[in-house]
Amino acid sequence: MPQITLASPQKNIRLCAPMGYPDGMKVLVKSIRTGLFLDGAGGWTAKSKDATEFATTGAAYDYCHQHRFCGTATIIRFHNPRHDIEFRHP
Repeated sequence: MPQITLASPQKNIRLCAPMGYPDGMKVLVKSIRTGLFLDGAGGWTAKSKDATEFATTGAAYDYCHQHRFCGTATIIRFHNPRHDIEFRHP
């Protein structure tokens, strides 16, 4: 199974990606309060397909930190939402 390393300030986390999903993964930022995703125009959207895609979880975390976003989470989105992973930002 492919291994994915997620960068975080505290430690690296290794996950096994579900079969058939590694190429379809997206790293997104979501507002915990509204459930909306960060879009490419500096606003928020309800549709994950219109959301800004980050190259890594570290890049998403850094973006939120640099822009002083509160109440957001990095989402690793798979084809099947049942496999999605959410990392809430402190």
